[in-house]
Amino acid sequence: MEYILPYNLDLKSRPFQSEILRDERRFKVLVIPRRHGKTTLAIAKLVMEAIINPRKVFHYVCPTQRQAKQIVWSAPDMLKQLVPPAAVDRFNEVELICYLKNGSQIHVKGADNPDSLRG
Repeated sequence: MEYILPYNLDLKSRPFQSEILRDERRFKVLVIPRRHGKTTLAIAKLVMEAIINPRKVFHYVCPTQRQAKQIVWSAPDMLKQLVPPAAVDRFNEVELICYLKNGSQIHVKGADNPDSLRG
């Protein structure tokens, strides 16, 4: 199945996002003020990689688990908005995992428990 990626991301209002998505360098440093779409961009890139690379596990890590849930899952339902509905197998809201139909998984984690990042 084909998807238009990035899904549900308005690249016209923030042109720097499309430039960063096209950049093939592994590491990127962004000096951008608050509320300019950095988190949305990071999650959109994560979703794109999860869809392109089947049967892999991806993590979005914040300083704490609570912060991760607020940012990615709860506040604007950012992850649910940026994953194409046709690509989703199911969401596990207790463990903060998005299972995709291609076998990939997106985990939302906090760095406050380093043992949870193993595997």
